[in-house]
Amino acid sequence: MCACRDAAASATSIGAEVILRVWSASWRKNTEQILLLDRLLAEGAPVLAVFWHGKYFPLFALAEGRHATVFVGQSFRGEIIARICRRFGYEAVLIPAHSRSGDAYRLIVDRLSATRFGVLAVDGPLGPYHQVKLGTVRLASQLQFLIVPVSVASDPKCVMASRWDQRELPYPLATVALSLGEPIRIPKGLDRKGLLEWSDLIRTRLEAVDADAKARTLRSRPLEAKSGLG
Repeated sequence: MCACRDAAASATSIGAEVILRVWSASWRKNTEQILLLDRLLAEGAPVLAVFWHGKYFPLFALAEGRHATVFVGQSFRGEIIARICRRFGYEAVLIPAHSRSGDAYRLIVDRLSATRFGVLAVDGPLGPYHQVKLGTVRLASQLQFLIVPVSVASDPKCVMASRWDQRELPYPLATVALSLGEPIRIPKGLDRKGLLEWSDLIRTRLEAVDADAKARTLRSRPLEAKSGLG
């Protein structure tokens, strides 16, 4: 990256970090379930936390400091996202934009083998919407990582309906809740049929934590909001 692009990426990421910190400080947070993830990590379990691409924005702040390895496509936008990740305590790995799929997969395998805690948007980076990529299942099977489904819900929120991922952005002062599902251990040596079956299971589990996160926002809302009082 040339010096001017590097400076622009740095300045943009600093600005984005400041905005996100101020923004997220206003949220009413329900993050008690992240203790389930902390327990797995403390026990030394290799973990791959997975979520939908449209849900990732609040996770910068909600999971801060948990030295996860995040994989980002290499581009100017990707460099900005990577720098934001690092400012929140994550390790960001840029995947070359024009690499062959096998090269990208080997890079991810190498980095996960070294760190033993990674996060992936299972329908990213470009969709289709809520379709679990088979590469995620193959990674967890090959490396014997536990897959932990993660979701975030917020109320009120903005949904970017024109985007493929229906990205969700909590409003300032929103109630934001995090939900984690039970860890999934995927067996080794799966054929394509097995990969498809396990990807369907991961989708089902993610949809379940989506519903649980939404329910947690409703339980966490202030009394006056629930009753309709001003």
